[in-house]
Amino acid sequence: MKIAYLVNLNDRSHEGRVIMFKRIMEHFSKNHEVSVNDPEKAMGADIINIHSSGFLESFDLEKYPGKKVYSLHANINPIRFKGVRDIAKRSLFEAKEDTHITQKHRFKKNSIYLLSQFIPTAIKRYFLNKVDKVIVPNAWLCEQLKLSNGRYIRHGIDIEKFRRVLVKKDPTKINVRYFGHPSPGKGLIEVIDSFAKLGKNYEKKIFLSNTNKKIQDYINERDPTIKLHGYTENIVEEYSKADIIVLPYVHSSGAISTPLVLVEAMACEAPVITSDLPHLREICGDTVTYVKPKSRSDLTIAIRKLAKEPQLRREQGRKAREQIVKYHNQKEMFEKYEALYNQLKNES
Repeated sequence: MKIAYLVNLNDRSHEGRVIMFKRIMEHFSKNHEVSVNDPEKAMGADIINIHSSGFLESFDLEKYPGKKVYSLHANINPIRFKGVRDIAKRSLFEAKEDTHITQKHRFKKNSIYLLSQFIPTAIKRYFLNKVDKVIVPNAWLCEQLKLSNGRYIRHGIDIEKFRRVLVKKDPTKINVRYFGHPSPGKGLIEVIDSFAKLGKNYEKKIFLSNTNKKIQDYINERDPTIKLHGYTENIVEEYSKADIIVLPYVHSSGAISTPLVLVEAMACEAPVITSDLPHLREICGDTVTYVKPKSRSDLTIAIRKLAKEPQLRREQGRKAREQIVKYHNQKEMFEKYEALYNQLKNES
C-alpha cells in the first residue's frame, strides 16, 4: 500500500500532534511504501493522511486522487474571546530569543488561531466532510463536530515504555510537578501561582518543552524555590519521581483532544490533578482528581489533600495505569488505522 502523509512540521517537535504522526508514520513505514510531505508521491498514493490541529489543510485535498484521511488532533470548536485572551497572555512567556519557531511562523500561527476562533463549526464541518474519513481521538469530539464521515480512534502510547520505574526520592518532601508547553491555555500561570502557595515541605518542579528568561523571571517573582527545567529525555523517570502531577488545562482547546503528557503520566502510575472538562473525564474516568478550570484555590486545595493521603495517591496511580492499558495502547491504535486504510483502499 502507498501511504502519503502530509503534516506541518514547523511547530514544536514535542507537540502531541507531531509526536503522534511520527509514531504512526514509523509504524507503517515498516510494511508499506510511505512518503512524507511529497506532493508528487501523494498524487499516486492509495491513502493520503493529513495530521492537523485545525481544518485549513482540508482546502487543498481535492487535487489528490487517492482516498483521503484527515487525522484531527485538537478541538476546533470556536472558543472566541477565550482564544483572544490566550494570545494576549502568551506575551508573558514568549521571548525574542526563542528559537524553536521563527517570529514569522509564530505570527502566522497566532493569526490563523485567532481567525479560527470566529469561524463557525458548520463551515469547518463543510470542508472536513469533503474528505473520505476524519479521525478524532475521542468520542466527545466526534459528537461535538457531528461529522458525517467522522470516527474516533484513541491516541495510543507504548505501555511498555511508559510504566513506573524505581527511583530515589527525598522522603521528607512531596514532589509535585508540571509537564507541558509554556502556554496560557495549558494552565501554566495557574500552576506557578498555586505552587507559590505551597510550603517548604514540597519539592516544586516545572518541566517545559522550551524555556526562556521571561518564564524564569515570572517564577522568581512568585516563588524562587520552584525549579524550572527544559525538555528532558528521561521523561519516564521524571514521571516516576512525582508524588503528584498537575495538568490543569484552562479550556477544552488548551488541551489537545487527548493530551499525551496526561496519558503518559497516568501510564506511569502518577497521581494526577487535571481540569474538570468532558473530554478529560472520558480519558481519565475516576482515576484522577478533578479541579475547576482556572481555579488556583481548587488546585492548591487538591494538591494539599493528595499530599496528606499517600494511600489515595497509590490507589489513583494504580487505577490510572489500568485505564491507559485498557484504552490507550498504541498497538490497538495502529490496528485500527490499518483496518481503516485497508477498508478505504478496497473501496477504490
